[in-house]
Amino acid sequence: MRFIFLIILFFNVLTLFSQNNSRIEQLLLETYPDYITNDKEWVFEKDSALIELIDEPFLKTYLSQFKVYAVNLTWKTRTDWLCRCLVFYDSSKNTFLLQPPISMSGANLDLIKIIEQIDFKIKDTANVFLEKFHLLKQVGSKCKYFLTDFSEPLSRFEIVYFNDQNFVVKPYQETISTVYEKKQIQGVLYVTIIDGKIVEYKELSPKERGEFSAICTKIK
Repeated sequence: MRFIFLIILFFNVLTLFSQNNSRIEQLLLETYPDYITNDKEWVFEKDSALIELIDEPFLKTYLSQFKVYAVNLTWKTRTDWLCRCLVFYDSSKNTFLLQPPISMSGANLDLIKIIEQIDFKIKDTANVFLEKFHLLKQVGSKCKYFLTDFSEPLSRFEIVYFNDQNFVVKPYQETISTVYEKKQIQGVLYVTIIDGKIVEYKELSPKERGEFSAICTKIK
């Protein structure tokens, strides 16, 4: 009897996942249609999308309105570039926020506004959230966040691009097994935490801060 119950439960979960995927597929297709009628940066192609649900319990606690998916989108500027993007999907509104790879784009500002409203109560919890959030944002990118300076209440991170073409950060990859000698700083992130709230989360690209490239020292 227990075995039958588990089988029924499995198929119910599978059905629900398929339904959610179908809703997201349709929404992405409507938002990023073919190359002719689409005035946005991205094109959604179902056959290459490889939609994947990313389940991170800690982030879900504070971003409970979203389910997070990784999905392949084609960059219209370079149609041979299939990019792994993050979709923060709100099923109650049937809307989503798109986070492109951080090697191509900064943070989604609408998402940051939501995060800046969260009361984490204590700084340590906010820091854990940042760590998990940055690991999530690294998905599909050749970049990684490194904390380079801290002076209460401000933290400074460098967004470092790894020029090895075979290196891509996978979901929740905590460490890098290989040391790369040359790395390009793609951007800088400033985070201010006061009374358990992230009151400012500001990413700057090299162009925005008056630089176009820089090489950082060896990172272990």
